[in-house]
Amino acid sequence: MTECVNYEKCRYFIDNLKNSPSTAALVQNSYCRHSFEACARYMIYKALGEAKMPGDLSPSETERAEQLIKGS
Repeated sequence: MTECVNYEKCRYFIDNLKNSPSTAALVQNSYCRHSFEACARYMIYKALGEAKMPGDLSPSETERAEQLIKGS
């Protein structure tokens, strides 16, 4: 099983879900370990780089990620 390259350092989990470990584990299992290519944060990382990552962007916000990528 391949994990996302950002698995250990993803700011979404560190900053936004630090007080919700159960939720974080569910999301990480779904996106970070199985479908990281479908993660909105991974999409931004690949297209624009880590510096352009919105801190509040959740993994499921692919439409928002696509808008940000198109607007760059």
